Amino acid sequence: MVNVFIEAMVVGIICMFVGVIVFEAVALLYPSRCLEQSVEHRRKNKIIQLLISLFLTGFLGHLFFEFTGINKQLYRWTGVWLW
Repeated sequence: MVNVFIEAMVVGIICMFVGVIVFEAVALLYPSRCLEQSVEHRRKNKIIQLLISLFLTGFLGHLFFEFTGINKQLYRWTGVWLW
């Protein structure tokens, strides 16, 4: 049971770092143009940025774990399949 919590912390920390990088990249590629837009439009843009960032974080995190072999290593260590 302790191994599962340690695994969850490792995955959470890695996803946090990937998420910050992805969110900053999405914010650069999909700017909100704050001065030109109404408050409601800026809010919708932020939600779109957030949704794109969350999807890409999960997608890239999964690929990272799969291609680096971390999935198999954590499974051998904890007995719990990660993805």
